[in-house]
Amino acid sequence: MYDNISITAALQAEDGFLHITQAGETYYGGDQAWFDFTVGQYGGCGPVAAANVTAYLAERHRELRALYGQPGLCRDSFLVHMNLLYEWVRPWKVPFARKNQKPWGSFGWTAGVWGKRRFGRGVAKFAASRGIALEYRSISSRRSMEELTEFIRESLERDCPVAMLIGRRPRYEKEAVERPDGVCWQQTHFSLHWVVITGLTKSGETVMVKVSTWGGYSWLDLRAWHAAGGFLPGLVSFTWNTDLEKRL
Repeated sequence: MYDNISITAALQAEDGFLHITQAGETYYGGDQAWFDFTVGQYGGCGPVAAANVTAYLAERHRELRALYGQPGLCRDSFLVHMNLLYEWVRPWKVPFARKNQKPWGSFGWTAGVWGKRRFGRGVAKFAASRGIALEYRSISSRRSMEELTEFIRESLERDCPVAMLIGRRPRYEKEAVERPDGVCWQQTHFSLHWVVITGLTKSGETVMVKVSTWGGYSWLDLRAWHAAGGFLPGLVSFTWNTDLEKRL
């Protein structure tokens, strides 16, 4: 589906980004639908994005291996990791509602994780609990397209995924999502959602980002996200001390 898209900047292992397997199926990162409780299924995109970022960093950087303590990248093991990150990057929940309370229509008693600071600090605190010092960097979607594009490019070239918070707009109606095993579908919308950027392509005025979401990947128009505005949407990346890496 995406064979004709060229990558301008990407993670070093973008082609194999978190190929999570289970029963012959292969995913591109985690999926909040794997949570076995309501709030996670309806508002767990933030913890999943945090799990994706930390697992990739652990897989790619030897000094960050403690960020992922599971025996492999099967779905069951990754779900354990997702549940761990949920405790550090916790979605907002309606007071007095049970975590597994039956949804009310399409409302799962949660508004997810808002905003960039809550996400970045949660991941940094999780890393600190593993003896690793991560520092988060963030940028608002209200900044210029040049600044946003450079933020993404610089992070990807350091081999660090970028977490992206989408607001109410754009909804990205019926965008194609595809898994590495060829399963694909049209996702209804992407509003109020965390995704993880793994690649970036720029052609003229068009800037597209490849994102991990719902266990698959999709290409989203970055300029449409930038034009939508809003105070909370933005990007989050991480830095760490590379001295140890240079010695290994």
